[in-house]
Amino acid sequence: MKKTILIILILISSFVITGYSQSDKTKEIDEYCGKINSYISEDENDLSYYFQQKLHYISNFRAIGRQDTKITFFYSAPEDEYYEENEETKYRSIYFPPEKVKVNYNIAASMDINIEYYFSEEKLILYHSVSTGAYYCIEEKYYFDGKTLLKIKTAKPSDCLQDEVLEEKPVYEKYSGFTDEEKSAAERILKNASEYQKSFFLLVELESLDK
Repeated sequence: MKKTILIILILISSFVITGYSQSDKTKEIDEYCGKINSYISEDENDLSYYFQQKLHYISNFRAIGRQDTKITFFYSAPEDEYYEENEETKYRSIYFPPEKVKVNYNIAASMDINIEYYFSEEKLILYHSVSTGAYYCIEEKYYFDGKTLLKIKTAKPSDCLQDEVLEEKPVYEKYSGFTDEEKSAAERILKNASEYQKSFFLLVELESLDK
């Protein structure tokens, strides 16, 4: 009996410690991402901390009409690397992956989707999206440690413009017990984050073609 009670106590204490550890990590992530945002200036000419690479796609889709997709990469100033070539000193710029990627797009005139990817040491740590409009209003946060999903938090955005929406999304917060659907969403988020990082370096090459 005593042995059984001891095992139960160990399991409970382990769960509490794990929960606290995850909570502590997500708090650190929030603080880190807040620091990134504090360094981003509203003035595009302010290059004191982050440079910006921007894309603006204008598309036309059936049942949607015009769709504007804007993607912004926030990255640190590249470093200069010097080298010798034909007895001449030259240099090239060494770029580092973006620390934040921001994506905005619309679904007709009914929805606005705003997504943010935050990175630390080239790894995704936070996915933050806010979707508002006639279909639904939801704010989602997915926290990561490497490829491990730490936490999901959803809430109703304070700037939801619709009193009534077609679909009410659930509001909750969880550190474990993720459903197959949530795990699949996390995998898709990680994959998209990786694709944005790759695209950034392709844009760096594209930008330099005629120079």
